[in-house]
Amino acid sequence: MIKQIKIHSCRIIILNILIVLTFVYLFSCSGSKPVVKSLWYNKDINFDIRSSEIQKTKLFLDAKSKILYNVYNDKINLYLCALAGENQVQTKILRAGLQIIIDTSGKAETKSKVVCLTYPLIDEDETGNIQPELRSGGKHDWKARRSEFLLSHTDMKLSGFKSPINDMLPLKNNYGINVSVDWDSINNMYYLVKLPFKTFYKDSLSATDSSKVFTISIISNGLPRPDFSKRMNNEDNTGEMPGGMEGGGRGGMHGGGRGSFGGGHYGGGHRQNGGNEGSSSRENLFETNKIVVNFKLATHK
Repeated sequence: MIKQIKIHSCRIIILNILIVLTFVYLFSCSGSKPVVKSLWYNKDINFDIRSSEIQKTKLFLDAKSKILYNVYNDKINLYLCALAGENQVQTKILRAGLQIIIDTSGKAETKSKVVCLTYPLIDEDETGNIQPELRSGGKHDWKARRSEFLLSHTDMKLSGFKSPINDMLPLKNNYGINVSVDWDSINNMYYLVKLPFKTFYKDSLSATDSSKVFTISIISNGLPRPDFSKRMNNEDNTGEMPGGMEGGGRGGMHGGGRGSFGGGHYGGGHRQNGGNEGSSSRENLFETNKIVVNFKLATHK
């Protein structure tokens, strides 16, 4: 009898140990993301699509949102490059905007050290539908499309930055915060952000900052679902998607390798070819996608 009790007790102890180990394993797998190194940005004065630093480096693909991205820094600025090749992805960004959230603590639950930049801002009419402001330039007139977009979206929304840098801020400002949208010769759309460290972190970096983990989140907002009952007549007459959204367009990203923090990656030049985007589900337009990257700042080589 005593022997049976001892065997039973041992089984309970072993079972408890296995349960604890299982929870530890699951927590370690689900609670951590790879930590990558930001790229040192050291050659070009301007951070734009003509930058050799952007053109020669690899961008990583998030398969869900179909956005390519990478993070850079120098001694005084943090940079983000996001690229959208497909027409539907571009439409989603231009109409619903991106949110760039930076957590300098590296912990998502630490709200006091989180800053957020939103651009462009959603332009809605009185019915809650997004205004179709990008029609007159024509489907393939990218220069006109860019000019019209920039004329319509001159402000960004900020939160969590050092006072008095908060709420609404014009794209042209005295703080050095810069957001730009532009297209290259093969109609890839670039979304570029430059944030001086002094506006949200510290005036100058130290050696210890290179070992600290930051988190950057890129949120691609979903388009509001259209009210078909109010817009049916207009859609039937124009043959367009609700809210002036374009169907078809470009698609099909190609390149080599797998990214070290989510999806594949593409070499310098970020070439994409035209494809048939019509097969993509339009449901993606109404979904909000979030890319989360844990990274450490690069140091000058």
